[in-house]
Amino acid sequence: MSAFRQTDSLLEKMDEENPKCIVAEARLANKDNGRLLADTHRKTPDLPIILLALRSDISAAMRALKSGATDYLEKPIVDRLLIESVERAITEFDRSKSYL
Repeated sequence: MSAFRQTDSLLEKMDEENPKCIVAEARLANKDNGRLLADTHRKTPDLPIILLALRSDISAAMRALKSGATDYLEKPIVDRLLIESVERAITEFDRSKSYL
């Protein structure tokens, strides 16, 4: 597991890190005008990205999901829900890779 403060840092290390899932602050994804989702999926189209938000915002959640986010969870995060979301995302990612 690695932590990054900026989208550029994450994108630079993606080939090295070879992640199976990204969990990111929704504000980071929004701050870069959606670059996190677009650029990450350009490198690895099926890579799951789970966004964490400070407050419930249905329109922001819908935009994120339409832009390729796998899930959108509201803080405070319930540990069990985050773990289930990550496990589900990784299982689907692994399944998609097994068909290639």
